[in-house]
Amino acid sequence: MTSPEHKRILAVIPCYNEELSIGNVVSKTKLYVDEVVVVNDGSRDNTSQVAQEAGANVLVHKKNKGKSAAIRTGFRYALANNYEYVITIDGDGQHNPEEIPTVLKNVLENGHDISIGFRSGSRTEMPL
Repeated sequence: MTSPEHKRILAVIPCYNEELSIGNVVSKTKLYVDEVVVVNDGSRDNTSQVAQEAGANVLVHKKNKGKSAAIRTGFRYALANNYEYVITIDGDGQHNPEEIPTVLKNVLENGHDISIGFRSGSRTEMPL
């Protein structure tokens, strides 16, 4: 049971063919949230199996519907399971799960409704 001081936090990770990176992303993300849900958006590889073995709950789209559809599926799961906060993170390893507390801080401590993290500068792994 969740204490009144603890807010239930879900991580939603939309994925398409991310078997090489998803296990590591799930393992690191689990350290900062109550549950990790991977939405496998029609992958043709072993994304679901690897994510499940790493400890994620996996929801599957049989056909690729796109990232926004995968995120909507994750948010529906959050609402159906009474999560108070949702963080989304990409399954390809471009987002650093260690930054989850920083991104959530604006919402949990400062009363904001949304907090958006973004990468900039020459040291980012974000593709052009």
